[in-house]
Amino acid sequence: MSKRVFKYSAVIASLLTTAVFTGCGTSHKEGNLTVGDVAKVDESLCAQCHGSAREKLTGRVIYDDYSQSVHALNQIGCQDCHGGGAQHNGVGPIPYPKPGPDQCKVCHDSAADPVVTKYLGSKHFSVAIENEENEPCQRCHTHEGAVLAAQFHFTGDGPTMDALVNAPGVIPEPSPIKCNTCHVTHKPNELRIDSAWQPSTVKGAAVAGGSDQYRLCTQCHTYINPAGALAGSGSATSGTVRVGHHETSWYRVIASTHYDDPTTEEIEGYGVRTTNENSCFDCHGHESKTNSSTSTASPTIYTDWAQSGHAGGILVAKLAAATANPVNTTLPRTDPVRVAQGIAQVDAVMAAVADIPIENGQSCARCHTSSGLVQFLANPALGGSYTINATTGVATTVSSTIVAPPTGELVMCWGCHSDAGNGVVRPLATANGTATTKYTATSKGHVPTAYQIDAGKNNWFIDVGKSNICITCHDGRNSDPAAVTAAMTANAATASTLGSHHASAAATMYVKQGFYNLSTGTAYVKSLKADLDGGTVTSTHRKLGTPAINGDSHNPTKFVAGFLDSEGPCVTCHLTGSHSLAMDQKTIDAVCSNCHTSEAGHSIATAADFATYFLEPQSEVFQDALALAAAVFNSNQSTIVLAKNRSGEYSAYKKNGTVPFNDANYAAYLAGGTAPSSAAAADWTTVAGSAPYTNKTKLLGAVSNVLFLSKDKAAYAHARTYTRRLLYDSIDFLDDGSLNGTVGATAVAISPTVYGKGATAYTDGTLTTLATGTTEAMVYLIGWSRSTGAWNSTARP
Repeated sequence: MSKRVFKYSAVIASLLTTAVFTGCGTSHKEGNLTVGDVAKVDESLCAQCHGSAREKLTGRVIYDDYSQSVHALNQIGCQDCHGGGAQHNGVGPIPYPKPGPDQCKVCHDSAADPVVTKYLGSKHFSVAIENEENEPCQRCHTHEGAVLAAQFHFTGDGPTMDALVNAPGVIPEPSPIKCNTCHVTHKPNELRIDSAWQPSTVKGAAVAGGSDQYRLCTQCHTYINPAGALAGSGSATSGTVRVGHHETSWYRVIASTHYDDPTTEEIEGYGVRTTNENSCFDCHGHESKTNSSTSTASPTIYTDWAQSGHAGGILVAKLAAATANPVNTTLPRTDPVRVAQGIAQVDAVMAAVADIPIENGQSCARCHTSSGLVQFLANPALGGSYTINATTGVATTVSSTIVAPPTGELVMCWGCHSDAGNGVVRPLATANGTATTKYTATSKGHVPTAYQIDAGKNNWFIDVGKSNICITCHDGRNSDPAAVTAAMTANAATASTLGSHHASAAATMYVKQGFYNLSTGTAYVKSLKADLDGGTVTSTHRKLGTPAINGDSHNPTKFVAGFLDSEGPCVTCHLTGSHSLAMDQKTIDAVCSNCHTSEAGHSIATAADFATYFLEPQSEVFQDALALAAAVFNSNQSTIVLAKNRSGEYSAYKKNGTVPFNDANYAAYLAGGTAPSSAAAADWTTVAGSAPYTNKTKLLGAVSNVLFLSKDKAAYAHARTYTRRLLYDSIDFLDDGSLNGTVGATAVAISPTVYGKGATAYTDGTLTTLATGTTEAMVYLIGWSRSTGAWNSTARP
């Protein structure tokens, strides 16, 4: 071939080559492109060059992964992540050579599931990069180290890290934890799990079978090693193997807060469902931030919950243990003294327990364990039933068929949430089921099926959205005053069995329990029924979280559609601000401050002032009234004693039982000993055999009211008017066997240091100064005018 022919042939070939790649654009070098709306080309062109290409870090074939990915399944192509390829040409620019969070965010950051936003605020995103030729640190503190370690099986506990077998070498330019640290880059539906890593699912034995999520997360957050050894400080005292690193920092040792020993009678940790597909996402999400060690300065939803009653205040105990075992952090990390102190602290925190009893029997599990609660919410019939016949008053019990967990459980995130990371609450299966005769057809309610009362429809609760699941466990079991009345009238039960269950807040708020036949007449009965049920007891607190709050006179400019009107009162008041369940600063700012800004001339804008000037005074006078009721009853007979149990709630004890109620036995019981014998049906018959209690039905009813209200320690807030009236009537009956308005005089006679009644309640209508001789306890007990501060002509509130 002549040189000229060759030259022309070359030109033609060059033109043909250019034509072939015209679809990919010009030949500008990668990186010179100004990112913009670059046109896409046919996706098949990508495969021409990249069909057999491998990832630089892992060597995985890119197209093999992509073709099996959820992206391919949903026709999400290369250019959807990398940007249009019109100018690429194999060597030219591409908008996003290495897509980052901003590209992922386009698809993976919806309002319902803001994955990328959460990741960007996580400790994974902000983790300190630790390289410096330290392979154990690289394993979890760099993207490259984590990826290579998973691929070459450098995963395990402390001894494994020390051995450095297959540890990545020095990483020249390490980067922080990314989306594709945990998700395979071109096959994101596959988690990047070390195939050789099979951590045991239980302590004490090598039992594989953990979920993918459990295996993934424990690659860095070591929990139990493959042999079944719990990962902790590695001390002989704790019986643990040393974690991969940070064995002297309790908040970095997962087992110190999460492991619960099933062989003990206490709860030492939150618990991990090691075989559940959402082992870690049972509670966490992509935000990956708990702040356990800095919960006071930087609280999170997790630390709020962990210090709440649902968690038995377990984090409170953990933090106390850490404080009691300090570490001198001014010493170098490797100093023997600091190391020893750190190990002792880790061991102490791991041993700290929740302040909550284990209640995992079949009937108790529905509310006292997460496993039982999940079953119950999905099928309330599993909880059994407790039915009181309205005619005979006889109670019939159908046993629970809930499969109880083998050990105790806290009420965890996953108990109430089906997707805790995004706050998705489990629905109650019976909510929105059947319209009741008490509410309109568009305002459907539900019955807490496990304790259904067969007496009219007063036991129905109006549908209050997310708060429905709160009601199922806080309904007091014996909801419906009519049923309580029927049982008392039939003398078929004792006050101790009808005194309600612990934490009966919903029964109080919705006026669903209490004996209201101490007197007769339509007006009297209505005064102890909620307006929802045809009564006259109204409540602003009951309207919170429902459309009924819209336009409320307490703050009509605030209470408009869309503001605190959709999740029911329980969630609105106890979970809007935080998950502590308490009236903390978050809750006060978000909810309480809309109505309550001052009390008796004091600002109550801060949590401390809110407690000091508002909550604590109300709690004190409420407890004073309960104590008065018990003292009045105890002074009028010598068979039964009403006294507080170890939970601070009133119970009925027998004076001359097998374990007699006396000062010595009672003190021993409060210190942890055997409880005095409970009063039996025969004892109530004895008491009702002589004056002033010749009406056994009313006697049982009055005492039942006292026991019921004592089970809701915030009854004064949940239903202020109802609580005051029920207490007033019960004391009025208990002092002399009849309702005759003698409560004020009785209170002064029984407790003169607590109760005082001046000429008026307050000095004037500003209600800021109590009148001379009047005490706060008396103002709570009897009625007075909110406009003038004078006592009402009728003492009943």
